[in-house]
Amino acid sequence: MSEQVFHGGQGVADGAARLTAHARECEECRVSPLPLGRMAVLLDSAPADIDAAGMSARVVLRLRGELQAVRGMSWRRVLVQLLRALLPLPAVLAVDACVLGAAYWLGSAVLPSAVVAYVVLSGAALLVFVFGLTYAAVPLLMARQAAGVSPSVWVRER
Repeated sequence: MSEQVFHGGQGVADGAARLTAHARECEECRVSPLPLGRMAVLLDSAPADIDAAGMSARVVLRLRGELQAVRGMSWRRVLVQLLRALLPLPAVLAVDACVLGAAYWLGSAVLPSAVVAYVVLSGAALLVFVFGLTYAAVPLLMARQAAGVSPSVWVRER
């Protein structure tokens, strides 16, 4: 059996010795042994040749347009887009606070205050989560806009 089969082709004889010792000691491996010799021959006969430099060149070639778009973004433009996205946030938070306050007031008239507080705070946590997702998407949308990609192109057909 070839040593190259064990430990990623590093030629570790210890792995082969341990596997052979296990095959002698294990009842299941003695009854129905694995075809390790045949697998070693197959793996040795078909080495995986990887051209890392060629793969890197192809990836850079395919991503050249994206890389140039990212390089072309100025910090002033990014800051303006970010401020534009954050502009409605205080108004949205104020409206949500009013809605949650009204929900607490109405709910406490019917239900115990602990239950209403739980429901209202759960709703507030959900709103915080949705805001986080929304504002986390801002940089992604800015990058798409800077690259000049229209929203209809974002979804790739399979």
